[in-house]
Amino acid sequence: MSRAATGLCLLALTACSVLGSKRPPAQPGFDPAESGATRTYLSISALREDKTDLAGALAAADKAHDAQPRSREAALRRAELLLALDHRDGVGPRTQEAREILAHAADDSTSLPAQARLAWNDGHLDDAAALLQRAAEAKPDVAHPQCLLAELRVEQGDADGARTAAERALAVDAHATCARRARARARLALGDAHGAVEDARAVLRASTDEVEARLILAEAYDVQGQVQPSISALEVVPARQRTTPIRVALARRELAAGRTDLARPLLEEALATAPGDASVLDLALALDLAAPQDERGKRLGESIERLDAAAAAHPQDAGIARVRGTALAAAGRPEEAEASFARAIALDPDDVATYAPLADALLAKRSREQATARALELGLGPGPTQILVGTIDRDKGDAARAQQRFEEALRDPAVPTASRVALSMALASGGKGGSLERAVALAREAHAARPQDPYPSDALGLALLLSGKAHDAIAPLTAALDGWPPGVDAGEVRYHLALAYERAGDRDLAHAQATAAVNAAETHKPDPSWARDARQLAARVAPKPLREAATPSPSVSDAASASAQGPPPLDAAAPDTPQAPHPTSSPSVPAPSTPSLPSPPPPAAPESTPKAP
Repeated sequence: MSRAATGLCLLALTACSVLGSKRPPAQPGFDPAESGATRTYLSISALREDKTDLAGALAAADKAHDAQPRSREAALRRAELLLALDHRDGVGPRTQEAREILAHAADDSTSLPAQARLAWNDGHLDDAAALLQRAAEAKPDVAHPQCLLAELRVEQGDADGARTAAERALAVDAHATCARRARARARLALGDAHGAVEDARAVLRASTDEVEARLILAEAYDVQGQVQPSISALEVVPARQRTTPIRVALARRELAAGRTDLARPLLEEALATAPGDASVLDLALALDLAAPQDERGKRLGESIERLDAAAAAHPQDAGIARVRGTALAAAGRPEEAEASFARAIALDPDDVATYAPLADALLAKRSREQATARALELGLGPGPTQILVGTIDRDKGDAARAQQRFEEALRDPAVPTASRVALSMALASGGKGGSLERAVALAREAHAARPQDPYPSDALGLALLLSGKAHDAIAPLTAALDGWPPGVDAGEVRYHLALAYERAGDRDLAHAQATAAVNAAETHKPDPSWARDARQLAARVAPKPLREAATPSPSVSDAASASAQGPPPLDAAAPDTPQAPHPTSSPSVPAPSTPSLPSPPPPAAPESTPKAP
């Protein structure tokens, strides 16, 4: 159908809608009903928003307003899109204009989506969700409120809720691109990479220039271990549409593939547009640390100069302070690194990522006792100090004392997430049934508080995995891998995810992640503690030769018990303490920030004691 014909159909439909609808009495200053031309422009605005063309959607809404200056729906539409643009770009002056528009609009079903957007921008996500649920109940035949609710649930880290809302929207409108996009993101978070690819491709068939769908597609290919398809999904994005997230995503994949010459120009473009973005600076640091040995010193010096400038321009940004500390530590300047990490914790004491590298900096030239004394001198507050000293205890092998300190930190309301993650990981290392149950509960609370933070996701996934709940572990481990800092090795997270996929019966994805974990382990000298098990897992789930294709595959439990090389299946009811993972840092890569777990003595009866990842 031609665009002209489509426009005529929209005009006819909207005219019928106006004739057949019963509207509430007109409010002072507003017309009692929208004209046909206004309705058409509003429909075009909705279509453009559905394809993430927010600027085009706002332009169409403004045309609706020009056609009918006293149109209440056109005014509300403008308010909603101003809020959407500010949400995308960072809250700014557009939110205030939208607030003023809403101050003159009545509170009914028409204004609920815009009110929800305002609450969303103000950080009141639960209030926004309640408003969107009211909007969906008021207009059950309209997909838009459920689409927005699905996007909100994604941001809240509620993948199940996002999928449910998206499917409700699709039940109303099977062609709702926003709903399919949100479901793709939810499926990816739930570990359903195949489903995410299916939805992302459907979005791209409807709109070939959909940037968010290409990001999701690339991430889904990553989970499946398909590096080149992941890069290809992003390379087709035209230069004019290459936003900072696209450039960063491409650079991250090129760096992972070892193509630093291709990653560098992408990152330089990203730095030019976002010089104060901590995630971009973090990736640039990882790239500089991956430079050849004869260039590494010069590149690292450039990173430190960038970070010094960013820290001066954004003195309240904890992420920049943390990345700067990582760069200084890599440059062999532990005292300066210590100060930068301490500054990051002072700015955001609940950021899990900073405690482990600060502990490393304190221990760089000190004994355990000296490092502890110095940690107490930093004046970080009761909770942060207990987490920091507990991390030092844990790194020196005193798991019992570390757990006691993390328990004490739990009492400090300043560190609700960091204390729960640290204690959850410590309890998971114990491996007992009751401890594992509490580890899962603590990790769930931390994840609910900071759903976009990869460390609570990793803690939750590990606790679930050790509890024998492999299917449930996949979603948080996938989320952890997706958000893992670029300068921190993700090999152990990939190993955990590979184990989860194996226990869940997906050998292909298990092999992809185990292979990636093995490749990461090769960069470490000596091997990290999980490397041997990762290699055994990769061999165990490797595709069988074609001549064996007709032979029925054994079950996961049969395969595990039959393999003399690999660990037996995880079992939450194991009577003894399982061996827990212990991340090992590479000398050329920033040390992992995930709290490392001490390995307990080998169990006396391996045939009855499952081996943890």
